[in-house]
Amino acid sequence: MWPTKKTIPVAGTAALLAALAACSSGAPSPKPPPTSPAAAGSAAIAGQVATTTTDPCELVTVQEASALTGASYGPGTERAIGPGKTCVYGGSTKNVFMVDVFQGSSDQLKQVGDQVTTEVTQGGHMTPTPVSGLGDEATTYQVTTDIFNGASIFVLKGTSAIYLVDEVTGGQPPTAAALTATARTAIGRLP
Repeated sequence: MWPTKKTIPVAGTAALLAALAACSSGAPSPKPPPTSPAAAGSAAIAGQVATTTTDPCELVTVQEASALTGASYGPGTERAIGPGKTCVYGGSTKNVFMVDVFQGSSDQLKQVGDQVTTEVTQGGHMTPTPVSGLGDEATTYQVTTDIFNGASIFVLKGTSAIYLVDEVTGGQPPTAAALTATARTAIGRLP
């Protein structure tokens, strides 16, 4: 979520606020324990992810987020964002990784994707790069600024969409190929 001086769309604003809150807060709050027996069983098995899920902290696990970014994360912090939810890894570090998941009609999700593209490309810092063969539609973004470097991917698949974002201060974010591979795994976990 890369802010500019222009107005950020509603979905972007919610995600940006979640990211800023994560960056400005102290240590991330622990994820609440699972509430269903099935969730408890899958959470009890370290490293395993439920067969299908819309939990952003299970779409990309802490191990996968750490491997992708090269950062050592603790458990993610889940928050509601506008029309979806997010999992923030490393909220108060120099390498923040976020997993956003949205659900709705294909028209609603297309609007979220359009808002992401508008937000990220404001100011001409980058050009979106379409990714073929991933979900129904996918786009990667890379940005380098004086403040941070970032990489993200937005993937639309049926009635779900994911947006993976890595913001790094003083380092490099993952490549588009690495983000694409992680996104491919994540969308395979969607119902």
